[in-house]
Amino acid sequence: MQTVTTSTSQGPDAAIACPKCGHVHNLDFHTPDQDNRMTTVLCSCGETFLVVLDARQFERKTVAIKGMYTVMNDSGLGGLVSLRDLSEGGVGFALSRPCELQPGWLITVVFELAGKEKRVIIAKATIRSVQGMDVGCSFVNPEQVRQDILAYFQC
Repeated sequence: MQTVTTSTSQGPDAAIACPKCGHVHNLDFHTPDQDNRMTTVLCSCGETFLVVLDARQFERKTVAIKGMYTVMNDSGLGGLVSLRDLSEGGVGFALSRPCELQPGWLITVVFELAGKEKRVIIAKATIRSVQGMDVGCSFVNPEQVRQDILAYFQC
């Protein structure tokens, strides 16, 4: 069964196209709680597919940007990373080497957005999830970087 992911960043209603025939199904995610984050759709063409709700405040964009991080404590931990996704509210990246990072830790993330103008982003972030070498963070002060990220997305 194929999986289609949709975001609530544009509102609680989603128009989802069948991956087989393209028929559009209108779905309502007005109450995005734990029990309402996915649903199975049976299309008129006979295709069954899973729709997963990504209930983030801001839509994530897939990126391929090199950067670095530093843990904001006395541990001296830090290193190179590959940013995989970026939003107005946070960043996801892959570590270049294993490290014992923990959710809740504060880090500084540094990366460059190349567009019409190059923008070096230096942002404080809170680690939200660590799954192996993949780390998800939310910016401590998203307003500080929002305009640069939005300008990058428009390029």
